[in-house]
Amino acid sequence: MGGPTFEGQGNSSIYTDHSHIFSPRVGFAWTPAALGGKTVIRGGAGILVDPILLAIGGSSPGVGGSNQAYGTLNQPGFSQTTNMSVTGNNYLTPTATLSNPFPGGAILQPSGSSLGASTNLGSSIVIMDPNLRNPYVARWELGIQHQLPKQFVLEVAYIGNRGNHLPIVTQLDYLPAKYLSTSLLRNATVVSQLTGTTANPFKGLLPNSSTLNGSTVALGQLLIPFPQYALPAVPSPGTPANGVLLQDNPAGSSYYESLNVRLQKRLSNNLTLLNNFVYSRLTDRLAYLNDSDPAPEKRISSDSRPLREVLAVTYSLPIGRNRLVNLQSKVLDGVIGGWGVNGILTLQSGPVLGWGNYIYMGGPLNYNAHQPNGSTFDASQFVTASASQLADNIRTFDNQFNNLRRDPTKQLDVNMTKRFNYKERVRLEIRVEAYNITNHVTFGAANTTPTAAAFGTIGSQANTPRRLQSALRLIW
Repeated sequence: MGGPTFEGQGNSSIYTDHSHIFSPRVGFAWTPAALGGKTVIRGGAGILVDPILLAIGGSSPGVGGSNQAYGTLNQPGFSQTTNMSVTGNNYLTPTATLSNPFPGGAILQPSGSSLGASTNLGSSIVIMDPNLRNPYVARWELGIQHQLPKQFVLEVAYIGNRGNHLPIVTQLDYLPAKYLSTSLLRNATVVSQLTGTTANPFKGLLPNSSTLNGSTVALGQLLIPFPQYALPAVPSPGTPANGVLLQDNPAGSSYYESLNVRLQKRLSNNLTLLNNFVYSRLTDRLAYLNDSDPAPEKRISSDSRPLREVLAVTYSLPIGRNRLVNLQSKVLDGVIGGWGVNGILTLQSGPVLGWGNYIYMGGPLNYNAHQPNGSTFDASQFVTASASQLADNIRTFDNQFNNLRRDPTKQLDVNMTKRFNYKERVRLEIRVEAYNITNHVTFGAANTTPTAAAFGTIGSQANTPRRLQSALRLIW
């Protein structure tokens, strides 16, 4: 049951066009006279629509995840791969040569539309959703800006954003939930039944398949909606899979809210300061916890960084020609004049850790993301034996958790400049920059594969060590 269709009478469109884009914008700004003209209230809302752009080719989509390229055209029947055998004796002598690159036979030709619904039988097939929708976001904002003494400006704003019809990939060829285990532990009986073999009704009918043309086939293969297409024994969300994949399914969504605080000191006394603080929450529905679920899982987004603080300061020493301490001597000005320094301090939450279909015993993890020695959490709270891992079950363990994140970012970047004035319009500038000047390490994410020997430990660094660089610049 089921198969690809090709262009023909009454079937000439890849997808149904629903392009009725409505993208209104509205905004306002108000300065209350009662507040002395130093306060401004701003707000606005709008709908921003993403056009549907089709491209041929592209990366293979992941199950339950967002596409890397929206609108990638698939061409079942019109795309064919011929594998080249380079050597038959571990590269001692070549099998293929430039004069005869395919000694085993000619290059395989695509079947086109001649096979009709039988195209790609025994392998996988990726289809574009025939009912595409334009992804769009609804955005709203309200902010208050107030001028403070000493050239300071304070702004507080609330920003919200809702993403709709975000394209994701959906697995259509999954085992129905009624055949899967609902136990929190591995159900060996269910796994044995679904992986056990039975008589293959497709025997001899799918010569191009290495798994579906024999005398027997796994029982689970015959229970999926489209058993004529190959499917891995244990498909996992987020990885490419055989079977039938629905690409550009507009079922994805996201929701973002943030409190934004900005404090800025305009240039005065050779000093400028800009401080931005963001407290946000970003959730999305871009992946299915179980392929049989009616909707993607609502979860903390992989792009979530709830706390972000950035402080930037620039200061020019008031010493030098035409400055507060005006040095007329070229020698003194060349030694102690024209110096400047600026720095950027970044503090930010780390990304959430990714988890799989694991057995968690429910005890405290005592998680420590900045742990260079030993495990970052209590690994004994998970079942780690390979033979006891979950399979063929309804998953209940979430993909991501808001309180389990990688080590946060704490980085200070500094640079110093020195200017030499030769003439009125000619000057030389020397710049020395130091990135991560404190050499503070941001540890990478902990290993979250329970069957791995490194489970719970950190084996990488997320940032770069201290880096120094210098530059010479002539300005005229």
